[in-house]
Amino acid sequence: MIKMNPEDLKKAYTLWLMRNRNVELEAALQPYLSEKIIGFKAGTNDSDASHTCLQTARTELLLSVNGLALRLGINRAAYANYELSEKHGTISLNTLAKAAEAMDCELVYSIRPRCRKTFSALVWEKILLKALNYPMLKHCHQHRHKSALANAAAKLIKDPRIRRQLGWGQR
Repeated sequence: MIKMNPEDLKKAYTLWLMRNRNVELEAALQPYLSEKIIGFKAGTNDSDASHTCLQTARTELLLSVNGLALRLGINRAAYANYELSEKHGTISLNTLAKAAEAMDCELVYSIRPRCRKTFSALVWEKILLKALNYPMLKHCHQHRHKSALANAAAKLIKDPRIRRQLGWGQR
């Protein structure tokens, strides 16, 4: 295994990321990695929650249940059921998006790793040790180690044996 300092490892990661990953997707995920954004947990009955996203948005926009129901073309009880369904985690994304649209808002939906890292950072962490042991790294000049490490990681990710070892799907 070759030894690389943290700065060179970071540069190798950046090279690998730019060549092999969806940089736009990574950038789009960044705002959702904040500790301030609390994730939804499926299977929990959040009936103790004081407000739902719908209720919070509606009240902050000074909209009544009746007024929002009218905008949606449904009756008051049907809209009240939207907020109740959200509270219990049973509302559909389509229904939530329609309610947001009726408030001149938009539904923002994302999936993020619990550890608040990007998908690529997690993949890199899993492949890094194997890439540092890649034979071609021992035979290249030290000033090329960053590029060689990025290339080794890219090759290893495509290797069916490595993908099986790491529990990744086949391409």
